[in-house]
Amino acid sequence: MASLINFTLDPKGESREVTNKGVMTCVSQEVKDIFNLLENEFLPLDLASRVQPLLAKISKLSGKLSSASSVSEVQLAKYVPALEKLTTLRVLQ
Repeated sequence: MASLINFTLDPKGESREVTNKGVMTCVSQEVKDIFNLLENEFLPLDLASRVQPLLAKISKLSGKLSSASSVSEVQLAKYVPALEKLTTLRVLQ
């Protein structure tokens, strides 16, 4: 349908923007690993088993950020349910 109206859809645009703006340099290794698994690799058969241990680690991570940041503290556990849903969608694709 999108091609009929000459509308181009770039599903990887947001992930490229995250990378281009240097966001990945500010996150923990677990977050980088999950991002890579969900956005760059296509491993539907073992994706869930590779993501689950990382989600367990992320749910325990929190921390204070520098005073230069507009956010003083990060609680990553609140993102785990959304990441689980995204992982399920990637497995089913």
